[in-house]
Amino acid sequence: MSESAATSQLPVARVVLQERSAAVTLLGETRECSAVSQDALDTVVMNLLMMGAQAAGGEVHVIIEGTDNSEFILATTGEIRPAQPAAGGLQQPSFGSHATNPYTREPAPAQAPDGQRSPAPVFPPHPFDAAPPGAPVGDPADTHGHPSRAAVDPLEVDPATWGFRGWLNRAFKTHLAPTAEELDHRHRQADLEYQDGLSRQRLLRETTRTLGYCGYLTVMSEKGGIGKTTISCLLAWFIAEVRQQSVVVADLNPDKGSLAPRIGVRPERSIRDLVRAADEIIAFDKHVNQFLAKVPGANVSVLGGDTDPKRRETTSADDVETVARVFRPFFQVGILDNGTGITHSAFQGSLNVSHGAVIVVDNTEGIDDFVNSTLEHLEANEYGDLRQRVVLVVIESSLAPPVPNVDRRDRAAWERAMQQHAQVMATHVTGEQIAAKFRHKVRDVVIFPYDPALAGGGTSTIRFENLADDTRRAARQLAGSLIDDLVS
Repeated sequence: MSESAATSQLPVARVVLQERSAAVTLLGETRECSAVSQDALDTVVMNLLMMGAQAAGGEVHVIIEGTDNSEFILATTGEIRPAQPAAGGLQQPSFGSHATNPYTREPAPAQAPDGQRSPAPVFPPHPFDAAPPGAPVGDPADTHGHPSRAAVDPLEVDPATWGFRGWLNRAFKTHLAPTAEELDHRHRQADLEYQDGLSRQRLLRETTRTLGYCGYLTVMSEKGGIGKTTISCLLAWFIAEVRQQSVVVADLNPDKGSLAPRIGVRPERSIRDLVRAADEIIAFDKHVNQFLAKVPGANVSVLGGDTDPKRRETTSADDVETVARVFRPFFQVGILDNGTGITHSAFQGSLNVSHGAVIVVDNTEGIDDFVNSTLEHLEANEYGDLRQRVVLVVIESSLAPPVPNVDRRDRAAWERAMQQHAQVMATHVTGEQIAAKFRHKVRDVVIFPYDPALAGGGTSTIRFENLADDTRRAARQLAGSLIDDLVS
């Protein structure tokens, strides 16, 4: 039996693709489906086709109509192979030809005559890639200083790797263009990498303002349990990693802070022991490292907080200034992890010695009051210069709730679920919403997207090797911004 005859005997699955919706017809039944993104829709369609192949006894002849017209044989094993056009199917001289333009949806050029190879598809530039009218060809930079996307030849755009298109490209070695979502993702990733490169450059600048002694950065928040100590750990780790300098981080929380277990050390001495021996350390009769714990795998040392329950409230501004004086000959950067009490004496000492300041908040309702209160405190207590250098960190401690997975055929249940989801979304606050309120009040705002590697807080140890790329970029951006305060 010829391959053409064998193909004609297979059940035909006809897929009509539209923007974020599709209709799959197989074995006399049509299933309509939609998704929140094109790539999610591709996954749904692929699952339906695999189920259809299984119901058909092993193989099905798939005809794709819409954005990317093509035909192939799909087996339950996931194997695919070229197909002879089915009756009424698409006339497809070669895999990878486009029946429509993926961006403008205009008709493609006519197919080549039989026996001749179709010309390679030529796609116009994506709107993001097009140069503005009158702009010179190959303009090296856009208005934001980024490398111009207009300088990229649109013919060199990598083929799709996401979803159904990516699957066809890998299987048939075709060159189907990526969806708009995938292109947007690529552009966002390129921008993030560009900004990350700038952050690294900022981090590597010479700290001439504090040359020869330690520069101090204070981390504060009036609300507990939101990730203030986590930010102190990330700052210390990434400054030491990128700058290759010695960094010390001190736990100034009067309420038995969680800095040591969070960063993965167990100090045997505390701030109280160091203050008592300060004169001997300054005279070099004792070494400061005797009072610190070294973080494994990093040039970071930790000064533990006062763990004596009878003396937890005794750390004073003078004690903090003594600690800062002791550290100066031994370290290049010091991170001061404060408690939540902005009127506490230790907090005032931290402000007295610091060159830069970080206010940490999360993405919850009512957080504005905490930020405004801290800024007002700095202004009212003659820390105006430090107030001008404040960097706000917004930690997204939770994700937006997902759209409920409810069978749409039960319309009443689906409508109830969507109403409940809308109510929840109405109260959800994003990091960008908080950042927008304070960008005009602080020098910089850095958003830390939700990262499961940072979840848990408390005494759980951060696994730095498990951090998401977005978290690493945000940490370097924050560190680079704060290094500005140590550069004259």
